[in-house]
Amino acid sequence: MWVIKSTIVSGCVIYPIKLTCFNNLTWKDINQVQIASNENQTWVKSWLGYDCTSGEISHSDYNENFNLLKT
Repeated sequence: MWVIKSTIVSGCVIYPIKLTCFNNLTWKDINQVQIASNENQTWVKSWLGYDCTSGEISHSDYNENFNLLKT
């Protein structure tokens, strides 16, 4: 039931994993899926604990450049 609900709501079997999205569903927004995926990764990697005094960085930069080690 959960898989059916997720697919109906988001167009993805497991939201926000882009690989599980159906390309032929018109209501799916792949850009929103990517944004949600990046935001989830930053929250898991302690985004709120990051010291932004040296300047603010994007979610993708935080995820890619091992900035989580400073946190």
